[in-house]
Amino acid sequence: MQPVRRGRPPRRRQRHRRGRSHQPPDRSRQAAHRRAIGLQPHLHNGSARLRAEGYRRALDRAGLPQLPDAQCTVAALHRADGARAMDELLDGQAAPDAVFAFSDELAQGALHVAHERGLRVPEDLAVVGFDDIEDSRYRYPALTTIAPDKQQIAERSLQCLADGICSPTAPSLRRN
Repeated sequence: MQPVRRGRPPRRRQRHRRGRSHQPPDRSRQAAHRRAIGLQPHLHNGSARLRAEGYRRALDRAGLPQLPDAQCTVAALHRADGARAMDELLDGQAAPDAVFAFSDELAQGALHVAHERGLRVPEDLAVVGFDDIEDSRYRYPALTTIAPDKQQIAERSLQCLADGICSPTAPSLRRN
């Protein structure tokens, strides 16, 4: 999977597929990053777990160590959470030189704090988001982001819903 790079000639995008969300951006693989951190929510859903798995595989493929503190857990996937996490990371003993945010909104919060602190992106700090939301195109610097295959997600969701409705043995979808 190739990340979406803004402000550059268009590249052919490969979409997110289960088990293939682990392709890091070329810049992060080529650079001498030694301290990559993932900004992630609590891993209470399948999507978050898949992103965490992909992040760990990307570290392995890039030859980066999986440090015990290589993940920073956030309360939610919002800009403010990304900003708070980035503040904590930069105030820590070993600040990261690369951040993979589990959402573009987290990444935007991290970018904001990096800019406030005088860090240059991507020279001092590489930041990658996930979701390819429209706002990411209008940031400066533009956010490198991974675009999930939204059509595949929609098709799979509809299939799961249809299976649940049509199957006589499916558990009830009602909540008590």
